[in-house]
Amino acid sequence: MSAFGAIPVSLRNGHITYIISSANKCIEGVPGFAFVIGKKQHLLTCQGQARSLVLDLYDQYTYMEQSKQFRFTPPTHTILAFKRALDELDQEGGVDGRAKRYEANNKLIREKMKTLG
Repeated sequence: MSAFGAIPVSLRNGHITYIISSANKCIEGVPGFAFVIGKKQHLLTCQGQARSLVLDLYDQYTYMEQSKQFRFTPPTHTILAFKRALDELDQEGGVDGRAKRYEANNKLIREKMKTLG
């Protein structure tokens, strides 16, 4: 979850069925919005398997496909902030660009901390 947006991820290799993350962390949006990227064919086999109402991804997906809306009141401010964060990620050079900045920041912090002892 924490590194999504700063490390490359591929669903095409067959080893990942779902990725769950949040708008903050390496995406750098505001907290309050989580998302799932997954294989639709697998999701369509999950009807009736959710253990809670709010985490029923099958119902959310089918409702959104039919109505183009969330089942419950969406956190519009965090969704708009997420869109902006994705735009900024793209402007930075995508996942690779974000990772390079984080690596440079990590190197700088380590160097400065070494001078402190």
